[in-house]
Amino acid sequence: MEAPENSQVNPPYIPLMTLDNFASKLKSTVVPPVIDASLTKNLSGGMAGALMSALRFLGLIEPGGKVLPPLKELVAAHGSETYPTVLGAIIDAAYADIIGDLDLTSATPAMLDEKFRKNSKANGQVLDKAVRFYLAALEKMKRPISPHFKTRKPRVSGPRKPSKNAGGKPDADRDETQDEPSAFDIPEGMQKIELPLIGKANVILALPTDFDSEDWKFLEPILKKYIERLVNLDLIS
Repeated sequence: MEAPENSQVNPPYIPLMTLDNFASKLKSTVVPPVIDASLTKNLSGGMAGALMSALRFLGLIEPGGKVLPPLKELVAAHGSETYPTVLGAIIDAAYADIIGDLDLTSATPAMLDEKFRKNSKANGQVLDKAVRFYLAALEKMKRPISPHFKTRKPRVSGPRKPSKNAGGKPDADRDETQDEPSAFDIPEGMQKIELPLIGKANVILALPTDFDSEDWKFLEPILKKYIERLVNLDLIS
């Protein structure tokens, strides 16, 4: 399989589950000749655009959305024993110029990041998410990978408040990751939403990447009642 022309787009930075779900959707229906916005309307605008970018990078569609043979092969194999092999051929072709001769069985996270930084347009949080997609794909492909990759945690944004000991002084021996308010793993297929409060810590929500307006209509009254209950209980106590 020839490597797709992907120098003008970022490598995929969506959760791998988003691609899997899209392939599953097409398998349960039919693969159209063109992938357009009507097929991603259940996703947010940003996620829909990122999915289309991922499909182009992986050589599954042309820039105009025309479906290429590898997408049909991926959809046909979805859910079968051949899926890791088909996905592997697509990933290997798409990332050949990025990964190069890096030994993925012994490399460090910094070495992998450097390959993405030098050989793609990804940087900052996009780079972090792009590497996560790639590692998730390697796991789906059942490829052996360096044990160092398995310790990778989500990038945490925002300033860290220093911890203090009993005397009120910063504790230099404390593990910094314990103080990060959002230093936890977001499950695959979820997106983190942070809502700022004045003078308080941010509200952090984890929502499915395909969360839509109908889901919000269902969740809003439940969330409202739950918060009202918490506030009322706090007032009573």
